[in-house]
Amino acid sequence: MDRVRDSDGLVGVGADDPEDHIRKWLDTKGLKRLLETDFAVVSSTSVIPMGRRGWVRLINSYKLNRVASWLVPRSRLDALKERMGLGYSIIAIGRRKLGQRKS
Repeated sequence: MDRVRDSDGLVGVGADDPEDHIRKWLDTKGLKRLLETDFAVVSSTSVIPMGRRGWVRLINSYKLNRVASWLVPRSRLDALKERMGLGYSIIAIGRRKLGQRKS
């Protein structure tokens, strides 16, 4: 597996992705839709706010966050970004629907 750098300097995986890699990334809505067939989604959030492309690049700007941290603590800024779904990983908590058998 070769690692390559794209135009932004981000390290990625070459064109020959291993079969184990996820090819369709889900957003929060997509994950909830996937889970709702068997679970009642209680809550969802994301963790590790990051991103260096598009408007997320602005939100995660070091300079902007440093100025904002004068007014709001960094931990609260990160928590807000996570609740907004801007984190690297999505976490959902669900309750199995009644009548669903265990697999």
